Amino acid sequence: MEPTKKILSVIIPAYNSHAFIKNALETLDYKYSDLFDVIIIDDLSPIPLEPEIRDYLAQHNNISIHRHEQNLNWGGAVETGFKLANSLYVKILDSDDQFDTETFVKYILVLKNYAEKDIDIFITNTSCYLGDEFWFSKKIGKKNNIIKITNFDEYHISTLPTMHSFTFRKDFVINCFPLLYNTPYTDNILIFRAIEASNNIAIMPSDFYLYKYIWGVHEQSMSLPVLIKNLEKLQTVILEMCNQKIKQENRKRNVILVKLLKEIIYLYHAVIFLNNGQPVLKKLRIKNAFNNKLKKHYKKNYIVKKLYHRKWFFFLRNFNVYQLDILHKIAFYASAKGFLGLIKKCEKIRKNDEKIVLNTDK
Repeated sequence: MEPTKKILSVIIPAYNSHAFIKNALETLDYKYSDLFDVIIIDDLSPIPLEPEIRDYLAQHNNISIHRHEQNLNWGGAVETGFKLANSLYVKILDSDDQFDTETFVKYILVLKNYAEKDIDIFITNTSCYLGDEFWFSKKIGKKNNIIKITNFDEYHISTLPTMHSFTFRKDFVINCFPLLYNTPYTDNILIFRAIEASNNIAIMPSDFYLYKYIWGVHEQSMSLPVLIKNLEKLQTVILEMCNQKIKQENRKRNVILVKLLKEIIYLYHAVIFLNNGQPVLKKLRIKNAFNNKLKKHYKKNYIVKKLYHRKWFFFLRNFNVYQLDILHKIAFYASAKGFLGLIKKCEKIRKNDEKIVLNTDK
């Protein structure tokens, strides 16, 4: 007999997550376990993850763990979780992040009420923390009620959504796979494809701060040393986004796709120039070689063509290492919300193990 379909599956891709995965599991409200399940994908951690969460597996029959036979990185783990899910909706929770428990209860009840409405994507707000301390929020939902739209260009947003804001209808999102295996940052490809394909989006109310993104975790993919190490893979992700074929009817409306591509290119250029282990001329060669690759997509891809028509891209193409002060300002005012300053603070915490008082506009 086929098991009853849940409203939501929470997919947790995990690798060497022994130190913090329990923190993620504790933020779920298991009083509503009849509505959701949790699928943990252990991406072949050197030490299996199952013994670490054995107590949770014994206490809650809606939690399961599956171990890969080979390491496929984030994209492969998420794809495995989505295929295993027997639910209407799927939501990704990285193993080093958390949910806001109070918001989770409201959120799961909204999903239940909208179960028959065939929403492709639900969008919730995100809170970002530096350790235990609040850093900033990514606020997309601004109204007190749920707003239904057919595409993001109908709804003005000042902050770009990240993977942490998305909940997908499973039957819809499964068509956005496969992602790149053994490559980090493929969440950008997934949301890029999902936004382009979706025609039915619901933005949840302004107080739905569901996802708590925790900065400063050791070897986090967005820490500067890891970004420098994975610079070539980040380039691969950007070029894969450039290879996306945009539907004819979406060409004029999906400005958000241009903005998402712009933001990840900002990040790529920033990492190049923050890599102190390379001489200036090598940095410039890397930058110029990358921009030449982008140029090949100019006539073929509508999104890249839109990039070339914007002044900022002309600036980045001609950017040199002596303009680092300007780069810091650009990166700060991009929707990354001070990415450069933030990763430096994370590094400082890691090295000095000291508490930093953050004076920022919340």
